[in-house]
Amino acid sequence: MRRSLITWLLFGIVAYLAACAAGPPRGEADSVAWEVINAQQRTEEHGTRMRWNFTILLRNHGTTVITFEQMDVSTQAMGSGNIHGGIQSKPFDGRLEPNQELRVPRNESWTCDRCGPSEAARFFSQGFVQTITFTGRDALGVTVKVPIRVPLNSSFGTP
Repeated sequence: MRRSLITWLLFGIVAYLAACAAGPPRGEADSVAWEVINAQQRTEEHGTRMRWNFTILLRNHGTTVITFEQMDVSTQAMGSGNIHGGIQSKPFDGRLEPNQELRVPRNESWTCDRCGPSEAARFFSQGFVQTITFTGRDALGVTVKVPIRVPLNSSFGTP
């Protein structure tokens, strides 16, 4: 029992330090800079489910309005864990003015149905990479795509 507690404590410290060192995911595509902010995580269902809440912040550094029309979400397992599903496409109505910001809240929840608590810790440590791609057009009719990679693992977000 004591050994298990020490292992969980060390795992938590390492995960916290890794999250602090990595900083928030950010990048730029076309004239749009993006950043993932306010990331939080919590475990549920005796450690077999992890939930992440975060906000994607989009900033338009261009000179024309961008109107987003679609959001595609795909997820890839980073370890040996199997996940089911494909790319989910749905309409997304977002308008991003020049030199303005658009905030997109996200809530993700993943479970390891066949995992015990120790297996779930490993499963969430390896985690997933979720790619969220916003597609739209600028005022000139040029297609704008903003792919964002978000690491959904036990190091992402504050507990």
